[in-house]
Amino acid sequence: MRKVLFGGMLLVCLLCMSTTSMAAYDERLPDGVNGILSGSAWDSYVVTSVDSGTKWGQSGDVIAAVLSKGEKNILCLFTRASGEWKLVVKREKALYAGDRIPEMDYLDQIFNFYYDFGDQLEEYWFQPSGKNKEKWEMVQVRVWTYDAVTPNAEFVEIKPTGSGLSYCGYSYVTGKGSVETTEKTTVSGVIYTDLDEFNIYSFPKSLSKARQKLTQPPTLPVNTQRDALPEGKTGSFRKDEKYPVYSGPSETYYRAANGKASVSTNDWIQIFGCENDMVLIQYAISSEKSRFGYISAEAVRDQSQLEVLEPAYLPASVSKACGLTDDPLKTKGEVVLLKEGEGVRYLATFGSEWTYVETLTEPPMRGFMPSEAIVISE
Repeated sequence: MRKVLFGGMLLVCLLCMSTTSMAAYDERLPDGVNGILSGSAWDSYVVTSVDSGTKWGQSGDVIAAVLSKGEKNILCLFTRASGEWKLVVKREKALYAGDRIPEMDYLDQIFNFYYDFGDQLEEYWFQPSGKNKEKWEMVQVRVWTYDAVTPNAEFVEIKPTGSGLSYCGYSYVTGKGSVETTEKTTVSGVIYTDLDEFNIYSFPKSLSKARQKLTQPPTLPVNTQRDALPEGKTGSFRKDEKYPVYSGPSETYYRAANGKASVSTNDWIQIFGCENDMVLIQYAISSEKSRFGYISAEAVRDQSQLEVLEPAYLPASVSKACGLTDDPLKTKGEVVLLKEGEGVRYLATFGSEWTYVETLTEPPMRGFMPSEAIVISE
């Protein structure tokens, strides 16, 4: 019995030792940082890169490290305040996956990481804010290209403007960059520059990509009419999430895009109000198209700010054939044709040109029809 008990205890000890040894550890890192990485969350991770100062034993109050496991690479920034190290950034999508590991520097209060692909170099620069450097904002991105024939080194400098991004190209030989960015050009739209939200895959690294990708909410009509929809407000969502979108406030309603309509939280989302634990939103599909629809209210960080929607639910009919759209402010594209004499439910007004309605079909569908084509049965 004692032998069995001793053997069991030995096995447990060996398992504990094995588990401990699997946690990330690197002799270049101070004890405080290695202590953070000793937790079970970092089992099977290895430190594949540290910033140049830490590499040579010159680290100060900021340390950068890449933690890797398989194809996954996680960028971690540690800061020291009052002698204690804290993990302030833990971001996978700030880095490329796989065996491409960046070089990193922290000099003159600027954190920089870069990838050298031989004929192209990508540099990303972030600056800390806050007393303990807990927040890091992008200050610039540079994308270098090399021409071995000329030879010529050329780069595009990308900077946040507060309302979008500016692009300008430079060349060490000609003094000018590529044709599309010879002059400084600004593209307006929503872009997340906080390192906690930065996504290296979706960040537009050229002017043409920015023009395709960056979007901003369209101007909303003035709602002074009776039963007007509430004013749309930009909501706060967790980044890198995706939610299914329905045309009405439950999963029984029509869902666009062949039943696959979804919204990504990495772009602007306007919230108009809450109904049946669902929120009416408008979001960008592309720079040219938007869509109204409903998502779960759980997606909103601060639900206390949600205004309650109170649709009129009045019987109405279509006075002349017209299209029903979920994008009244941009494409005005028809989702379905409403026939003359068809019954609908009047819900609300949206400016002077549009009326928000619900069809009586199965499944039901909500959208916007021209106000001139509806007759309300009061």
